[in-house]
Amino acid sequence: MKALILNLIIWIVSLAFSGENPWEKSQMELVWDSIPHKMTFRDPVVFTPLEIKAGYLYYGGKNYWFGIPYNNSSPTIIDSPVLLDSTQYEFNIIDNFTNRQGFFIELDFLRTNLPHFIIYQNYIDFQFGMGLQFTDFFSDLTLPSKSGNEWNATSSRGEYYFHPRSIGLNVNSSLGWQLSRSNITYLYHSLGINSLSLYESLGGDRSLKGTGLSESFGIGTKYIFTEKNENYNYTLGIEIKWNRLFMESVNVPEDLSPINGIDIRSSGIFLTSGIQFGGKHTDGDIAYDFMM
Repeated sequence: MKALILNLIIWIVSLAFSGENPWEKSQMELVWDSIPHKMTFRDPVVFTPLEIKAGYLYYGGKNYWFGIPYNNSSPTIIDSPVLLDSTQYEFNIIDNFTNRQGFFIELDFLRTNLPHFIIYQNYIDFQFGMGLQFTDFFSDLTLPSKSGNEWNATSSRGEYYFHPRSIGLNVNSSLGWQLSRSNITYLYHSLGINSLSLYESLGGDRSLKGTGLSESFGIGTKYIFTEKNENYNYTLGIEIKWNRLFMESVNVPEDLSPINGIDIRSSGIFLTSGIQFGGKHTDGDIAYDFMM
């Protein structure tokens, strides 16, 4: 009788555990488990000697960043990117969306993963570098012309137009992560000092010059073109960027303009291309794929 009860217990237990093998996984489970681990043993990105970003942007006042890139919201009197003195209260020549467009190009260089040389890890790539920025808001806008105003548009080489332009030097940082062999996603930030001018005459003279600050935030992704026989890769990507140009005061010739400064918030989508060292999968990643 005891033998019969023991056999019955063994039979019930075997049925309970025979439906699933804990060492076996479905194809979907294998794929899901492998996604975040494809680059577990990768080489970190240690150096980005050169990266170029270029594209078109649109700008507005301090609330412009609350909309999507290229939104057509118009500045208001209390939200103007152009800072005026007490003689004027509006700058309506930029109300039209098409009058607030520009071209942006940035050259980042010598971006280095400094934390990698202190504590080795390959989960994130935290890089620091330098950069050059050039922004040209290329609409030549005729200055306001109301009777009794303080706008003076004359110069020795033709009339002045509102045509902001900026060139500057910045320090930048990026925080990237890589889940696949061919793609890196990252966050970006830069802070710099810029030389700006707001007026350009028909003959090419620049006026209303000054020094200001620039700040940029971005999020992007880039595709990696692997060079099998080299220790570097080429990248091509896209980045959404939010920029700010701030100049508190300008050098104004006497009676030329009531503009005191600018506080331009802009946004756009830019193409990127560069060279990076690191970010390649290793023999450890290949072995892991075979195990999966």
